[in-house]
Amino acid sequence: MTTAVKEKKPFLPQRKRPDVAPAGAVAVRTGVVPRGAANLAPLAIGADPRVHLLPLEVTQRKKIKQLKRRLLFAGAFVVALVAAGYGLATFALSSSQSQLTSAQATTTQLLAQQSKYGEVNKINSDAAAIQQAQKTTTTQEILWAPYLASVEATLPSNATITAVSASIDAPFGGAPSTGAAAATTVPLQGPRIATLDLTVAMQQADIPTWLTTLPTLKGFVDATPDSVTATTGGFYSVVVTLHINDKAISGRFSKAAGATK
Repeated sequence: MTTAVKEKKPFLPQRKRPDVAPAGAVAVRTGVVPRGAANLAPLAIGADPRVHLLPLEVTQRKKIKQLKRRLLFAGAFVVALVAAGYGLATFALSSSQSQLTSAQATTTQLLAQQSKYGEVNKINSDAAAIQQAQKTTTTQEILWAPYLASVEATLPSNATITAVSASIDAPFGGAPSTGAAAATTVPLQGPRIATLDLTVAMQQADIPTWLTTLPTLKGFVDATPDSVTATTGGFYSVVVTLHINDKAISGRFSKAAGATK
């Protein structure tokens, strides 16, 4: 009796036959990604086949040409901008130079006209110097004739001035603010710049009244009766020392033109 021996076959995994799509297209199972296809573009089933056969160097050359073209346009824009700025600066400089030339021409004409009136300018300068000298030399000037007339106006009708003596107490001094003579100060006497000694012939009864009217004088400081001497005809000779301050200064050359006293 013969025994049949079964032949052992090696175990091989069974692969499923891929489904055949219509028109010869291969159907890909959903969810299965071929190995190495993660970075590839999605495959369009049934699309027209396209292949980029140009080498990578050709693409890089195109990019470099585009970059050069952009740089060229940018450089041209910068050159145009600089040229415009240079043109504006040149125009401004030309305008300023023209104005300077015009101003110089006007100055030359004015100097030429001024030279024609040189004598007038010299006269004006001399007149200004004379006026300044007048102001300097009359800073302590008292017009004695008008002042004595104002003193006579205070006298009684029957009184007369028989003697006058006037003096400036500080002829070369000067007050900082006004330029007038510095006032002299003596104990028991008011500050003054001048002294007027008067000898007046009047009746005795008129002496007190006259002394009380003296303060109405311009620049009056004080008055001191030095002596009273009887004379003929019922008259008395009164010697009075009158002190005057800087309000009596005339200031005739210090007044503005057209001003009135």
